[in-house]
Amino acid sequence: MKLALLNLKKRNNKSRLFAFGCSYTYGHGLKDCHEPPGYPGPCHSLFAWPSVVAETLGLELSNQSHPGASNKEIWNQILSNEITSKDTVIVLWTHLNRWCILHKDKDLTPLGPWISNKISKFYYKNIHDNFDNSIDFFVRANHIYSLLKDQGVNQYHLMIKDINKLDVEIPWWNQINFLPIYLQQIRNRHPVALDGMHPGQNAHKDFALQIVDYIKKI
Repeated sequence: MKLALLNLKKRNNKSRLFAFGCSYTYGHGLKDCHEPPGYPGPCHSLFAWPSVVAETLGLELSNQSHPGASNKEIWNQILSNEITSKDTVIVLWTHLNRWCILHKDKDLTPLGPWISNKISKFYYKNIHDNFDNSIDFFVRANHIYSLLKDQGVNQYHLMIKDINKLDVEIPWWNQINFLPIYLQQIRNRHPVALDGMHPGQNAHKDFALQIVDYIKKI
C-alpha cells in the first residue's frame, strides 16, 4: 500500500482540517443530509461537527467520513489521503464491532451486524470476536497516531462512546490520549436528527465547540 501520508507535496497554501469517521461525522440525518425514511444524503452535512470546527478555527474542511464505516475503513481512509504538517486531523473512531474487507482495486466490502448478506452473516456467526476487534482497533489507531506524530501533524482522537465504559481493556502500549468528549452522550441531551436516531444539529454544534475548547487549551 502506498503511504500517502508520507507525500509532503503541498497542493495548496491553506491549512486544512481532515475529519474521519462514520455517520456521526458525516452528519447522517441532519436537514441537508437526510433522504426519507432514514437514509443519508449523497454528501456530508454542512451542519455536522467537522464543518463547525473548521469554520470556528478558520480551516479548509476535508470531511472524509462515510456512513457505516468501520474503524478498519477509517484507518484505510486516513492512509489514502495526503496529509501534511500544516493540516489538522480529527478522528472520531466508531463502534468496535464493525469490520470490512479491503480489496486490491481499492474497493471494500463493509460488514456490520445490521447487514443481512451472506458474507456479513457468516462473519458475525463464525469469525467475529469482540476482544479481537478491540485489539485490532488499538493497533490501527496507534499506527495512525505514530504516523501523524512523525509528520508533525496536529491530531485529535475521539470515540463515539466513553472508551472506559466499552467493556474492553485499554492495552498498556496504547499511546493515544482520547479526548473525553462523547457525541453519543451529547446526543441524548438534544433533539435527535430527522431520522430519529443520529445526533441532531444542536448536538453536533455542542460537540464541535467542546472539541474547539480542547484544541485551544492544548
